[in-house]
Amino acid sequence: MNNEFENNELNNDINQPVMDQANDMPLQNNIEEQPVQPEVTELVYEQPVVEPVQPEVTPVYEQPVVEPVQPEVTEPVYEQPTVEPVQPEVTPVYEQPIVEPIQQPVYEAPQGGIVEPKKKGKAGLIAIIIALVVALAVGGYFLFGKDLLGGNKKETAESLSKKYVNNLINKKYEDNFKLIRLEKDSYVSVDDYMKYAQTKDDYTKIIGIKDYEVKETLLTTSEATYEFKFNIDNKNKVIEINLVKEDNKWKVKDGNFIQNWSFELPVETKVFIGGKEVKKEFITTNSTIVKEHVICTIPELPNGEIEITLEHKLGKSTITVKPNTKETPFLSPEITDTELLDQAYTYIKETWNDMYKDYVNKVPFEEVKTKYFDESVTEEDAKLVYTESFDKIIKSSTSGYNYHDFSLTEVVPSKKKQSVIYGDDILLINFGYRLQWYFILKSPDDMKKLSSIALKKDGDSFKIYKVTDMNLFTYTNSFTNEY
Repeated sequence: MNNEFENNELNNDINQPVMDQANDMPLQNNIEEQPVQPEVTELVYEQPVVEPVQPEVTPVYEQPVVEPVQPEVTEPVYEQPTVEPVQPEVTPVYEQPIVEPIQQPVYEAPQGGIVEPKKKGKAGLIAIIIALVVALAVGGYFLFGKDLLGGNKKETAESLSKKYVNNLINKKYEDNFKLIRLEKDSYVSVDDYMKYAQTKDDYTKIIGIKDYEVKETLLTTSEATYEFKFNIDNKNKVIEINLVKEDNKWKVKDGNFIQNWSFELPVETKVFIGGKEVKKEFITTNSTIVKEHVICTIPELPNGEIEITLEHKLGKSTITVKPNTKETPFLSPEITDTELLDQAYTYIKETWNDMYKDYVNKVPFEEVKTKYFDESVTEEDAKLVYTESFDKIIKSSTSGYNYHDFSLTEVVPSKKKQSVIYGDDILLINFGYRLQWYFILKSPDDMKKLSSIALKKDGDSFKIYKVTDMNLFTYTNSFTNEY
């Protein structure tokens, strides 16, 4: 009985299929009839890069893992995989080398996209290129005197002196202009320097010489002097080349220039020198002589005649002047409005005649002052014109008889001086006038004289701002004929 039971159990164990523990696949009773495992080949292509001998390693993707039981082949997540047709014995070929799973980086793929692995070594290549550029720049600077960005190698005092002399000999004055020391806000142009160099006697004599020497006589951290020695007409000559160091650069001190030249001009006037407008910061000082004037100080100018253009709302003109630091001249634009000038001439004629009538009729001074003079005119100055001046002209200087019946018969533009702007809304009128009067004879005496007066605009008319020529009210001489 027991033997029968054991035999039955043995038969059952024999009939039960044996499992392959590695693949969990059933083994057939007859091992010789085992198939070539086509199912295992399908699993190799359904999930790429999964080696059957390494079941514990799973590729890391954020996309859902495709189950091997699905019949459809999932597209491999590599850039350019080449999938061969299903052949049990053929291994798939990939263009990219297969990366071991333990070294493959984890990439976050955008939705529906494929992430390309980052290229390695790019940062290192850039660093090498930068190092090469720096090395070339430093080497070029020391070997050739220039860096790769075009900057010049720093000049020494000696090399700059020799370069300056060489340019003088070869008439390269424009190149030398870049080497000279100028004030920060200099109004010296390259044309100004070239005019200076071309007319300087010493410089014209050395053009083209071959035999010369440049020798150092003084060198400090901020100043240097070199002697430029040469021989002309069997005579030894020496020109000193003086240098100064500013902002760590050597500059040649050459050029006959004037520093800090000042002049007066009307307020609200623009100044242009060489087409360059003078900064307002140089026209901020008020004049101590005339309140309607300001003082302009130019940091640096060429020594010689220069052209200055002045612009004002009442006129514009270009003036040729020769700067002199010992003088502070008054410069002003000419009045270009001819209609305004005609009004001024008429006003002068009518005002002189009306004031004389008021004097004869003994109109009170206070009334006259308010009628004819600007409020800025002092009482003392107004009396000099109205009372004391007329007192003088009516009495003859040669006889005891009085002159009478004065009249200003003509006012014309001066042919010697242009009328200019004296201040804001103030005109300095230069004119000629013809004064007529009677003495003993029945026929009148007269004279023609040049004069000037400052008028201030007062609405559509004017008022006397300043009597600039007292002879306008005191002088009578029938022999005078100035225009």
